[in-house]
Amino acid sequence: MRVLVTGATGFVGSHLAEALVNQGHEIRALVRQSGDTSLLKKLGVEVAYGDITDAAAVEGAIRGCQYVYHLAAKTARSGVSKKEYYAVNVEGTENVARAAIKANVERLVYGSSAGVYGTTTRTPVGENTKPNPNSYYRESKLLGEKVMLAYQTWYMSRCA
Repeated sequence: MRVLVTGATGFVGSHLAEALVNQGHEIRALVRQSGDTSLLKKLGVEVAYGDITDAAAVEGAIRGCQYVYHLAAKTARSGVSKKEYYAVNVEGTENVARAAIKANVERLVYGSSAGVYGTTTRTPVGENTKPNPNSYYRESKLLGEKVMLAYQTWYMSRCA
């Protein structure tokens, strides 16, 4: 099975790519030109250069993949503006969702953040815990979740 992983040069994404390779899957990673691809290349991962904010690059990377793991994001450590968090974590996520539907992928998995619940003192959080993001990053990840839910709802209604 061919799988696309966005965010494969990050901590979680690189470990996911390695696990998927070890399971025998063909992996393609959508990475920015500035990304360190040495581990991915060592694993035999196909590298597609681009950015999730570029819809055409996302469509090209997804083409031919059955599964997509969307982990790419501007993180809390990125130190960027609210506008850039929104562009990557919301609009970029929408590009991935749109391209996945267009390519008829079997499964799209979105990696969000526990940060959407804000700074919590009560653990564990669960499905009924109310989101309370308290930073631009956390707000943008919650909005990314809402994008994914909207596309899922639209897709399911179209298939019914």
